[in-house]
Amino acid sequence: DSTCAISPWFSDLAREGFSFRDIDLTKALPQIRNIGLRMESAMFAATQNTNTQKGVIFLMGLSLFACGKLFSQSDQFSTDAFRSIIQGICKDLVKKEFVPTSGSGKSHGEEIFLKYGSGGARGEAESGFEMVFEFGLPQLTGLTQLNDESLIKCFLAIAANNNDTNILYRSNPEILNDFKCLCKNALENFNHENYSAVIDFCKNKNISPGGSADLLAVTIFVWSVGERLGARLRERK
Repeated sequence: DSTCAISPWFSDLAREGFSFRDIDLTKALPQIRNIGLRMESAMFAATQNTNTQKGVIFLMGLSLFACGKLFSQSDQFSTDAFRSIIQGICKDLVKKEFVPTSGSGKSHGEEIFLKYGSGGARGEAESGFEMVFEFGLPQLTGLTQLNDESLIKCFLAIAANNNDTNILYRSNPEILNDFKCLCKNALENFNHENYSAVIDFCKNKNISPGGSADLLAVTIFVWSVGERLGARLRERK
């Protein structure tokens, strides 16, 4: 229900990127967020006010806008150019938005930054999606079709390296570190038992690696864009 509610805006985000002409990419962020707020309203209406996909709305909003911007300049998908656009839009984002303030009303992200110094989704965006390009996508290199095993390994690679603020908010750095170690072991020694150990740990500790799941979604998106263009090039040859 949530995905159906937010998906009508995906094309709007890409079109906004395609038509964006300002040299200062940071000026794109208000446009992206304006659409994102409408997506959030639709999400909350569809889920009885449950936050199911705020992270995806932010990260995919940036990704779709960046693709639109990139394809307004070239008919090729360059990962370097894509990352550069994301970094330009989100330049100094953590420093700008995580300003220490007194009083209540802090978001989960602000609380985690003030407590542990982790930038969460904003920090990941500012880096140009480091987890996606350094850990997620390498697991999919050379594949022309995705399957459950390839995506599980992709998730584990991200989760083994990501300081997931969803986990930090529900627990502490020690539990996050234990989770990352389990993911690393499950990736390096991939079998049902080791993967099940990751799942059981999450259930026992009442944690959810939602941040890593959001980054998996972005990884699938980036891979899909690259693969679609690659397939078209192969057809022309």
